[in-house]
Amino acid sequence: MAYGAGAIDGAAGVPEEPLRILRGLGHPAPAPVTAPLIVTSAEHGEATFWTDRGRRPFPAWHLEAVGARGPIWVMDAAALASCWFPPALELGAPRGPHNAVSATLAADGVTLHFRFVGSAPSVVVSYEPRVLETPTAVCIIAKGGPNPELPPHAAVTAVGVRRDVTVRLSAPLSERVLVGMDGSPVEVTHDSGERAP
Repeated sequence: MAYGAGAIDGAAGVPEEPLRILRGLGHPAPAPVTAPLIVTSAEHGEATFWTDRGRRPFPAWHLEAVGARGPIWVMDAAALASCWFPPALELGAPRGPHNAVSATLAADGVTLHFRFVGSAPSVVVSYEPRVLETPTAVCIIAKGGPNPELPPHAAVTAVGVRRDVTVRLSAPLSERVLVGMDGSPVEVTHDSGERAP
């Protein structure tokens, strides 16, 4: 609860930078915090974080804290300043349908195999993708074609399954970020499984 509330203190000798960053990650706790989280040591190093281009190493602080189940890794200030963060969703806010899962970029740099959570084939036979492109971002919207055999107003089970569509971009994805319909980044890898540059 202290971590979530940003109630964090450092033992003697712990640098202020990682404490300040860690405090900024918290949100007001729903209940009063009785004791702060005490960081006992901080070492500068490197850690791997998820990005829109897969897992990448960044300069980071390795923190140890009283009562923590393991080390806490915090990206350092310079690395944080170079990152883009998607619009935050309110805690508990409903997620929209057809959440993006991941995408694979073909060797040509413009063909994307896009995976998302959609309706079962018994409900939606196929999806027609629509691609929105800007100089900095790409968004793929999958419009479902309902099963014509379903009677009007039929009750269907709300089950999400992985669906796939393939799109061809008007220009290489390159440095642009692929985002879902909620603005969150979507991981993109090469067909080979390597991280897209």
